[in-house]
Amino acid sequence: MVQDYSAELAERLNWLPTDGADPTGVPAALADVLTPVKRYRHTAPKRAPLNRLEYEFLAALALSGWSMRAALAEAVNHGKGLHRRSGSFKLAWRQLERAGLWECALVRAGQRRLALVRLTERGRAVLAEVGLTAVDSEWEQIEARHRGGGADQLRHTAAICAFLYHARRHGYATQPCPVVLQASKAEPDVRLTRDGSPIYVEVQRRGGEAWRRADKWRSQHRLQGFVALCADTPALAERLAQEAQRTGVPVGCATSLTELADGSAPGLWTLRWRSQHGPLETATNDAEPAPSG
Repeated sequence: MVQDYSAELAERLNWLPTDGADPTGVPAALADVLTPVKRYRHTAPKRAPLNRLEYEFLAALALSGWSMRAALAEAVNHGKGLHRRSGSFKLAWRQLERAGLWECALVRAGQRRLALVRLTERGRAVLAEVGLTAVDSEWEQIEARHRGGGADQLRHTAAICAFLYHARRHGYATQPCPVVLQASKAEPDVRLTRDGSPIYVEVQRRGGEAWRRADKWRSQHRLQGFVALCADTPALAERLAQEAQRTGVPVGCATSLTELADGSAPGLWTLRWRSQHGPLETATNDAEPAPSG
């Protein structure tokens, strides 16, 4: 049975600290920074109270560290039945940003634009007042581990966060930028775990020197006996897989953010190879590759 991490986070949101003085249960410490009750007290009963939505989005980010806003929306919306582009969501996001509780960046990853979020110091502080200690967000963890900055690094961060989101939807526990054995010289972007040994993944966008990528494939092969990579598009995933084969890696798997986002992938992986000189094969299931000796 595939583990549903979004449902698990939604269950945790049902047990947030509450305050009986507010009809929605939002703690008093947040009353001055979230949408005032009077602004929605006469709206239709089916509409989710904005201050409660804002509280849940803030808490979901603090508890999970997930930086893809859409991932948080899935958990917050669990059992509510709101449209994923609900106006209530947009109002809640706007208030959290306007109140200086989280920071948001719109970035393109693959063929789509996504929103990344992370708590501000003020956001962490008000949550601490109600007894919620925030974990570091994926965005913060990736930024701390990767050298450089600017627009290119933010796009790479967005691509990693998008892959983390899709991996969780396929039942994998995820960790961005894990620390691994120094002897391997590998610096993977992601660690996945599901029913067995971890899988270390490189999330690769266009560009970069060929020799640096070749070094990545060799290091990843030393680390786990195969290469696992995610690219922006199917064409780039195929090209990088062939490049890894030419580097001397006999076993591996690949996928693309485009196929994961449009639902055309049969599982998390879309391509496999079983020998250095053999053809790339279309993945027909979500089985993990067997390491080469």
